[in-house]
Amino acid sequence: HFHAQLIGQTKGAPLYRREGKRYALAGYKTDNIYPPHACTLFPRLWNRTAPQAAAYRALLGLAPGQSPTFWDNLRFLWHHQLGKGYGRYFLWNFAGRANDAQAATWCTPLDGLRQLPPTAQNSGQTNYLLLPLLLGLLGAVFQQKRCRKHFWVLLTLFFMLGIAFALYWNGPPLAPRARDYFYVNSFVIFTLWIGLGALAVLTYLRRVIKNPQASLLIGTFCCLTVPALMAVQGWRSHDRSGRYLCVDMAKNMLGGCAPNAILFTGGDNDTFPLWYVQEVEGYRTDVRVVLLSYANTDWYIRQLRRSVNQSAPLPLSLPQAEYRQYGPNDFLPCTANPAQEGGLDVTHYLRLIQAAHPALQVENGVGGYHNRLPAWQLYLPIDKAALLAQEMVPKGTEHLLVERMAWGLRGKRGLEKKELLLLDLLVTNNWARPIYCSPTSLSKLNINLAPYTIQEGMLLRLLPINSTTEEALVNTKATYHHLMHQCQFRGLNNPALYYDEHCRGFVTNYRLLFNALAKALVQEGKATQAREVLLHCLAVMPDAVIPYDEANATMVSTLLAAEVQQEALAIAHLLHERARVLLDRHPRGRVPARVIRKQLIILSELIDALYEFGYEALANEYNTLFSRHYQQLKEESVEAGS
Repeated sequence: HFHAQLIGQTKGAPLYRREGKRYALAGYKTDNIYPPHACTLFPRLWNRTAPQAAAYRALLGLAPGQSPTFWDNLRFLWHHQLGKGYGRYFLWNFAGRANDAQAATWCTPLDGLRQLPPTAQNSGQTNYLLLPLLLGLLGAVFQQKRCRKHFWVLLTLFFMLGIAFALYWNGPPLAPRARDYFYVNSFVIFTLWIGLGALAVLTYLRRVIKNPQASLLIGTFCCLTVPALMAVQGWRSHDRSGRYLCVDMAKNMLGGCAPNAILFTGGDNDTFPLWYVQEVEGYRTDVRVVLLSYANTDWYIRQLRRSVNQSAPLPLSLPQAEYRQYGPNDFLPCTANPAQEGGLDVTHYLRLIQAAHPALQVENGVGGYHNRLPAWQLYLPIDKAALLAQEMVPKGTEHLLVERMAWGLRGKRGLEKKELLLLDLLVTNNWARPIYCSPTSLSKLNINLAPYTIQEGMLLRLLPINSTTEEALVNTKATYHHLMHQCQFRGLNNPALYYDEHCRGFVTNYRLLFNALAKALVQEGKATQAREVLLHCLAVMPDAVIPYDEANATMVSTLLAAEVQQEALAIAHLLHERARVLLDRHPRGRVPARVIRKQLIILSELIDALYEFGYEALANEYNTLFSRHYQQLKEESVEAGS
């Protein structure tokens, strides 16, 4: 289980890698050894990462340091893996869904009569009045009575493609998104029973109503009400026509890159749209997109060494053999050398790796070795004169150029192959090609590059400049031109379109980008441009389509600084009123704690802004609501032990 303590390691199964037309032994897996009392039959609580372990404890009510029991194992299986992880998804499809949030529950007919909190009043709610579920159950019973052999075939498929798959997958408590699509095949089997349920209705009506034509008409009408109800309830939340958010986001990101740029991304959501517009629409194919979650594999690094479309290969100095899978550089653990307390030159470190220097090599205990990182700090010397001659540094930031870029390790563990690739690129590229990062990619790295980034358009450009303040740097000239004149935001002001939770999250990021630009313009004394930016943001992403969120709460302070008092106070009043209705008028049990926390964060932002700009009476009013519910949330958290 996740709380088990490692007591040893042994050599495991052999590992092979392809070399030409044959496979060569690359090493051996390492098998971990745990004490017998930490192992259990049918293990469910297996994920040892800190966030997942904390989630296990929260779900099961385990105190810090307390080991789970076998019954905790079964409780997690029943309530989370089978209940929340399969049963809830099943009922989303055949009973209804409370809203479009990832944590949404399923709907009963009574839920349609209840008043929902404001945050749940969106068209993502579907309530099918249990009719598809009941029709499918009727069809299963009907088939069991009429054709038992075929019933057992379908039941076996339904079980194997649903519940059995949930058992086999053994999912952890935290996931990046709802995984209902894993069980689509199981749901399809149930729809066959819905079809048989319609046949059962027609058959039973024929017994009651002796007129064949009348029974057929009445039965057909009754059965068609089920898909008709599902269409009425679910059409809007499933309709994607007229929605260009994904494509526009990709083009907006690529359009802000300098020619022949390299763009690092962090995951699927900010990468696949980029590949789509490059490969399908042929847009900005000179930009090389590098997905960091793939960059720990040798096959992907091999692809990066090739030309693709109009993009040149990545300039790398380490040979491909140094990036091979199961090689010495899969992971570079940090074991600090006292002689390297001042940091280690990245260029020198790459030379040592290429030379297979014995000082870096550590035996791995299974007949091989891996390289290590002998310092907690890394640095890269910078030729300031050469950079200034290339006119790469934005005007006004020349004084922020550093003599050397220095990084510390996050968590002090070591470097993965993707960090080694990035360091190799920085040294070999020597700023010849512009390097950008999506905001999500920085969090995927074990080294902190954030101090050496500047917002340029929708991306962060990596440059050897370091801000002397806590505020993020913004290239206001380039970002203003890009956001105001090049970016497209089609459909974000169209109330006829539907945007789900994930889409609204991307719009939040848009709003934060506009606010960061406006804030930087205010600091530069360009209040007129700042007002244009803020008003443009409110016009293309209005509350009527995508409700104001925490980004707009942050924007209130910038609006007041830019002397746009009317819009600032209107946003503050609207957000305060929504928070008051949700927190005061709805029972705490019906409003998730995460929603309450979000409302408190919004109120806190508004209060700080109003106090800062002299609206004390209004700030005191908002603070009364905030203090009452903040204290209540603290008490509830103490009672829950969280």
